[in-house]
Amino acid sequence: CPTRPTWYTSHWWGASVLDFIACCERHAKLRLLSDPSYWICAYANRQHSLDEEINVDDLKDTSFYKAMTDAVGVLLILDREATPFQRMWCAFEIYKAITTEQKLDLASARSSAGDDEPAVITEDLLPNEPQRAKMVREKRFPHDLLLEGIRQL
Repeated sequence: CPTRPTWYTSHWWGASVLDFIACCERHAKLRLLSDPSYWICAYANRQHSLDEEINVDDLKDTSFYKAMTDAVGVLLILDREATPFQRMWCAFEIYKAITTEQKLDLASARSSAGDDEPAVITEDLLPNEPQRAKMVREKRFPHDLLLEGIRQL
């Protein structure tokens, strides 16, 4: 029986796997997810028959869309060049998140603080997080990276 995804990850496959894992771990910790399930297309789809998965008349019939629909939200993981903003599937995933009831969180292994802890922007306040704490936490996010990514659209 397939596991229902808690969060759907939108990312570029060419990014560092270790950075990707660090971002998911930080996100799960911040959101206090005790048993998180992240949908990762590279592992969830049969790569040897991917054409069958995505070559459909309606995008709603793809495993990607179904996983996004089942998830609480989309976690957009930015690599050091904000490459997901240049990828068609990532643009679709971002679009779906912002045009539905789903949450959209962003993570980056790079932080403006220059440390090794990934920075995360969340759509809403975290459990027991005052607004001021959210502002301080999100100040660590490399906003220049986000701006560069948006400019690439």
